[in-house]
Amino acid sequence: MRNPYLTRLYTTMSPSEMSADPIFEFNRDLEDVDSLRRATRYIGCSGDVTIETPVGARYNGTNASNPDAIVRQNGETVRGDGPAALRIERVMAAGQPETIVDNTALILARYNTPLPSGFDDGGAEGEGE
Repeated sequence: MRNPYLTRLYTTMSPSEMSADPIFEFNRDLEDVDSLRRATRYIGCSGDVTIETPVGARYNGTNASNPDAIVRQNGETVRGDGPAALRIERVMAAGQPETIVDNTALILARYNTPLPSGFDDGGAEGEGE
């Protein structure tokens, strides 16, 4: 097989574009994307939970409840106020992606709160995949 794995694939089409087949290009300039995502969860005796990712994002909450979670109410999808995407990029057939929207600072400011005062994880940590 010439290309043993797929690194990225995303497209949108409007009804007027559905008369032609989409064209996908393989951009050899892009870095590999790890298919495995890791995070570390710390659970305090009081029930507070902190989840940290390797890139430095941290979310604190009781039982890891997310106020921006997507919920369904009577068949309607209701979203919180948080941004829907960390980053939106335009990817071409060659070269690096062009960043259209970057919400990294907004998301880190929104969720990277310091650990609660007196937070004690008991020295235990668990990893999930």
